[in-house]
Amino acid sequence: MPNFLVRPHWLVAHAGFSSIALLAGPWQFLEVVRRRRLNTHRWIGRIYCAAVAAGWITSVPIAAHAQTGAIASAGFLSLGVFWISATTAGFVNIYRGQVQGHREWMIRSYGLTAAAITLRSYLPVLTISGVAFETSYRIVAWACWIPNLLVAEWLVRHGRTGAKSVSAAA
Repeated sequence: MPNFLVRPHWLVAHAGFSSIALLAGPWQFLEVVRRRRLNTHRWIGRIYCAAVAAGWITSVPIAAHAQTGAIASAGFLSLGVFWISATTAGFVNIYRGQVQGHREWMIRSYGLTAAAITLRSYLPVLTISGVAFETSYRIVAWACWIPNLLVAEWLVRHGRTGAKSVSAAA
Protein backbone atom coordinates (compact mmCIF):
# COMPACT_ATOMS: atom_id res chain seq x y z
CA MET A 1 0.00 0.00 0.00
CA PRO A 2 1.38 3.43 -0.92
CA ASN A 3 1.07 4.78 2.65
CA PHE A 4 3.48 2.11 3.85
CA LEU A 5 5.83 2.61 0.91
CA VAL A 6 6.05 6.34 1.67
CA ARG A 7 6.50 5.78 5.44
CA PRO A 8 8.30 2.44 5.77
CA HIS A 9 10.36 3.46 8.82
CA TRP A 10 7.24 4.48 10.73
CA LEU A 11 5.58 1.20 9.85
CA VAL A 12 8.56 -0.92 10.89
CA ALA A 13 8.95 1.03 14.15
CA HIS A 14 5.22 0.82 14.90
CA ALA A 15 5.15 -2.93 14.19
CA GLY A 16 8.24 -3.53 16.32
CA PHE A 17 7.17 -1.53 19.37
CA SER A 18 3.58 -2.76 19.21
CA SER A 19 4.77 -6.37 18.94
CA ILE A 20 6.76 -5.91 22.13
CA ALA A 21 3.62 -4.66 23.88
CA LEU A 22 1.58 -7.51 22.43
CA LEU A 23 4.10 -10.09 23.70
CA ALA A 24 4.72 -8.47 27.10
CA GLY A 25 1.07 -7.96 27.99
CA PRO A 26 -0.12 -11.52 28.68
CA TRP A 27 2.63 -12.14 31.24
CA GLN A 28 1.22 -9.29 33.31
CA PHE A 29 -2.06 -11.11 33.82
CA LEU A 30 -0.47 -14.24 35.28
CA GLU A 31 -1.15 -14.29 39.00
CA VAL A 32 2.07 -16.19 39.69
CA VAL A 33 4.09 -13.35 38.16
CA ARG A 34 2.18 -10.65 40.03
CA ARG A 35 2.27 -12.37 43.41
CA ARG A 36 5.59 -14.24 43.48
CA ARG A 37 7.69 -12.10 41.16
CA LEU A 38 6.54 -8.55 41.78
CA ASN A 39 9.78 -7.02 40.49
CA THR A 40 9.43 -9.04 37.27
CA HIS A 41 5.84 -7.82 36.95
CA ARG A 42 6.98 -4.23 37.43
CA TRP A 43 9.78 -4.49 34.86
CA ILE A 44 7.58 -6.16 32.28
CA GLY A 45 4.99 -3.47 33.00
CA ARG A 46 7.54 -0.73 32.34
CA ILE A 47 8.53 -2.41 29.10
CA TYR A 48 4.86 -2.75 28.13
CA CYS A 49 4.10 0.91 28.87
CA ALA A 50 7.19 2.12 27.00
CA ALA A 51 6.34 -0.11 24.03
CA VAL A 52 2.76 1.18 23.96
CA ALA A 53 3.96 4.78 24.09
CA ALA A 54 6.46 4.20 21.28
CA GLY A 55 3.92 2.13 19.31
CA TRP A 56 1.36 4.92 19.61
CA ILE A 57 3.78 7.69 18.63
CA THR A 58 4.95 5.75 15.59
CA SER A 59 1.36 4.94 14.58
CA VAL A 60 0.30 8.55 14.15
CA PRO A 61 2.05 9.27 10.81
CA ILE A 62 0.72 6.08 9.21
CA ALA A 63 -2.76 6.31 10.76
CA ALA A 64 -3.17 9.93 9.70
CA HIS A 65 -2.60 8.89 6.09
CA ALA A 66 -4.49 5.59 5.96
CA GLN A 67 -4.68 4.32 2.42
CA THR A 68 -8.48 4.22 2.20
CA GLY A 69 -9.10 7.74 3.49
CA ALA A 70 -10.56 9.70 6.34
CA ILE A 71 -12.86 6.99 7.75
CA ALA A 72 -9.96 4.56 8.22
CA SER A 73 -7.68 7.33 9.51
CA ALA A 74 -10.29 8.36 12.08
CA GLY A 75 -10.66 4.75 13.23
CA PHE A 76 -6.94 4.18 13.66
CA LEU A 77 -6.31 7.59 15.24
CA SER A 78 -9.19 6.99 17.67
CA LEU A 79 -7.72 3.60 18.56
CA GLY A 80 -4.44 5.34 19.29
CA VAL A 81 -6.06 7.92 21.58
CA PHE A 82 -7.89 5.23 23.55
CA TRP A 83 -4.78 3.00 23.64
CA ILE A 84 -2.42 5.60 25.06
CA SER A 85 -5.13 6.95 27.39
CA ALA A 86 -5.95 3.54 28.89
CA THR A 87 -2.27 2.71 29.32
CA THR A 88 -1.55 6.08 30.91
CA ALA A 89 -4.52 5.67 33.26
CA GLY A 90 -3.21 2.23 34.27
CA PHE A 91 0.25 3.64 34.92
CA VAL A 92 -1.07 6.61 36.90
CA ASN A 93 -3.30 4.34 39.00
CA ILE A 94 -0.43 2.10 40.07
CA TYR A 95 1.82 5.11 40.67
CA ARG A 96 -0.86 6.34 43.11
CA GLY A 97 -1.14 2.90 44.72
CA GLN A 98 -4.59 2.20 43.31
CA VAL A 99 -4.08 -1.45 42.41
CA GLN A 100 -7.67 -2.23 41.40
CA GLY A 101 -7.90 0.79 39.11
CA HIS A 102 -4.53 -0.19 37.64
CA ARG A 103 -5.76 -3.72 36.88
CA GLU A 104 -8.94 -2.45 35.26
CA TRP A 105 -7.18 0.09 33.03
CA MET A 106 -4.52 -2.40 32.00
CA ILE A 107 -7.22 -4.88 30.93
CA ARG A 108 -8.64 -2.14 28.72
CA SER A 109 -5.15 -1.26 27.49
CA TYR A 110 -4.33 -4.81 26.51
CA GLY A 111 -7.70 -5.23 24.81
CA LEU A 112 -6.70 -2.29 22.64
CA THR A 113 -3.21 -3.69 22.09
CA ALA A 114 -4.87 -6.87 20.81
CA ALA A 115 -6.48 -4.82 18.02
CA ALA A 116 -3.42 -5.87 16.01
CA ILE A 117 -4.61 -9.47 16.19
CA THR A 118 -8.25 -8.61 15.55
CA LEU A 119 -7.37 -6.52 12.48
CA ARG A 120 -5.40 -9.39 10.98
CA SER A 121 -8.29 -11.75 11.68
CA TYR A 122 -11.11 -9.61 10.30
CA LEU A 123 -9.45 -8.22 7.16
CA PRO A 124 -8.92 -11.55 5.37
CA VAL A 125 -12.41 -12.76 6.36
CA LEU A 126 -14.02 -9.65 4.87
CA THR A 127 -11.87 -9.85 1.76
CA ILE A 128 -12.62 -13.57 1.23
CA SER A 129 -16.32 -12.78 1.78
CA GLY A 130 -16.20 -10.57 -1.30
CA VAL A 131 -16.16 -7.19 0.43
CA ALA A 132 -13.98 -4.77 -1.53
CA PHE A 133 -10.62 -4.06 0.11
CA GLU A 134 -11.30 -0.32 0.52
CA THR A 135 -14.59 -1.05 2.28
CA SER A 136 -13.03 -3.84 4.36
CA TYR A 137 -10.19 -1.61 5.51
CA ARG A 138 -12.58 1.18 6.54
CA ILE A 139 -14.67 -1.31 8.54
CA VAL A 140 -11.65 -2.99 10.13
CA ALA A 141 -10.18 0.37 11.21
CA TRP A 142 -13.04 0.53 13.70
CA ALA A 143 -13.99 -3.13 14.14
CA CYS A 144 -10.47 -4.17 15.15
CA TRP A 145 -10.69 -2.31 18.46
CA ILE A 146 -14.26 -1.40 19.47
CA PRO A 147 -15.36 -5.02 20.17
CA ASN A 148 -12.08 -5.62 22.04
CA LEU A 149 -12.72 -2.59 24.23
CA LEU A 150 -16.29 -3.73 24.87
CA VAL A 151 -15.08 -7.20 25.92
CA ALA A 152 -12.43 -5.62 28.16
CA GLU A 153 -15.09 -3.42 29.74
CA TRP A 154 -17.30 -6.44 30.31
CA LEU A 155 -14.37 -8.23 31.99
CA VAL A 156 -13.73 -5.20 34.19
CA ARG A 157 -17.36 -5.03 35.26
CA HIS A 158 -18.26 -8.73 35.41
CA GLY A 159 -15.09 -10.75 35.05
CA ARG A 160 -12.48 -11.86 37.49
CA THR A 161 -10.32 -8.76 38.06
CA GLY A 162 -10.25 -8.88 41.82
CA ALA A 163 -13.16 -6.42 42.15
CA LYS A 164 -15.25 -8.85 44.16
CA SER A 165 -12.53 -9.48 46.72
CA VAL A 166 -11.84 -5.74 47.04
CA SER A 167 -15.55 -4.98 47.49
CA ALA A 168 -15.97 -7.78 50.01
CA ALA A 169 -13.06 -6.52 52.07
CA ALA A 170 -14.44 -2.96 52.22
